[in-house]
Amino acid sequence: MPIPNNNIYIDMILEEESPKQGCSKPVTIIASDGKKYILKNNMVTSPNYSTPSNQDAEFFQEALVSNIADELNIPTPNYAIVIIDDDTLFNFPDLRWKYKFTEGKYFATKMLPNIGNDLVEVFRLASNYKQPYAIRSWHSLFKNIINKEVIPDLIALDFLTINLDRFTNGGNLLFQYRPNGKWLVSIDYGYCFFSPYWNSDAKHHITTKKFDLLNYNNPKAHPEICQSYSACMMKWFYDRSTRANQSTRFKYGVVFDALQHEIEFDSQNPFNPVITKIESLTTTFFVNTISHIIPEWVSGGNVQKEAYVNFLSRQKSLIRPFIEYNMTQNMFTNYKGGQPEWQKDKDINFR
Repeated sequence: MPIPNNNIYIDMILEEESPKQGCSKPVTIIASDGKKYILKNNMVTSPNYSTPSNQDAEFFQEALVSNIADELNIPTPNYAIVIIDDDTLFNFPDLRWKYKFTEGKYFATKMLPNIGNDLVEVFRLASNYKQPYAIRSWHSLFKNIINKEVIPDLIALDFLTINLDRFTNGGNLLFQYRPNGKWLVSIDYGYCFFSPYWNSDAKHHITTKKFDLLNYNNPKAHPEICQSYSACMMKWFYDRSTRANQSTRFKYGVVFDALQHEIEFDSQNPFNPVITKIESLTTTFFVNTISHIIPEWVSGGNVQKEAYVNFLSRQKSLIRPFIEYNMTQNMFTNYKGGQPEWQKDKDINFR
């Protein structure tokens, strides 16, 4: 993924094309490079709260995981840095008064062509258990995905980055319609790594600092967690699903349930290629990726950068055992048992 242009401004707001879902109330724009983008705000008013909170790790995490996804060949849109200055706020007053933007540098994803909205609509119905037909419709949406081989990759990425938001939220995937079917695209990484916050926010019940959360997989800091790390990870995903009232029927969530149904275990271990790639990611890759994230998106300076590098450098070796643990816990419908085979020789060399 190329380093984004950091001199893009807003030329036009396309309110009628703006996404209807999402706490951040994203806005569709035409930027000064002539392309359409989905512009995000890090000041977010969550449900049940009257005041916005500063999701001060959101843009950092969006940029970081977008680059990891690209390195793993997971379809994800390119992103850009959009500058909102005083002139922009003057020319587009809705940015300030309606969408609550202030001056700054914002994360925006490039808008892809031929994106359907059926995924979000059917997800809304499927989340209502009183409409069982919608569950069937929800699962049928995933039947004719033409790049199903990316599903294990996407799930492994979410495990790597602790993306607790994906599996219960139908708005974090896209279907791009192509002549031969639907192409699955991954989006929205701001809520990875447990939450979109670096600093704690007691007013919004964010009491555990991100630095401490990123140390959960550090045996020196948390030996009691690391002794049963796979079980702890499973609990984190289950807890999020429980809060969304989805765990009883859909385990990690209604999105995870639909995805895992499309994974085939007939001839080989479908997670083998992506695990080889993940385990081949180097500390240098993580350092270089994070070093290209603009300072305005790094709330905690070098301490924050180091914490993410250390977490990912440890976490990449913990995904293989976690997937095996999920197999033993019957999380994959099409897995019929037996010892999963893994590639022994790492013949894929990643940066």
